Amino acid sequence: PAPAVRPAAPATSPPIAIVGATLRPGEGPALVDATVIVRGDRIEAVGAGLAAPAGATVIDGAGLVITPGLVS
Repeated sequence: PAPAVRPAAPATSPPIAIVGATLRPGEGPALVDATVIVRGDRIEAVGAGLAAPAGATVIDGAGLVITPGLVS
């Protein structure tokens, strides 16, 4: 029998860190100087004072406001 063929593992991209933004959650007070870390298609961490992971693509969010997506 022919050997099993495994599909190639998907290429992984570095995480993305949006730093220094104001985060307005759906409920509760705004987080100032917040960091949002995205890995793949998932938000991995959110918080004030989080450090960007090693190798992350860093986006300067100073002066920007981040809000959750709206779903109707």
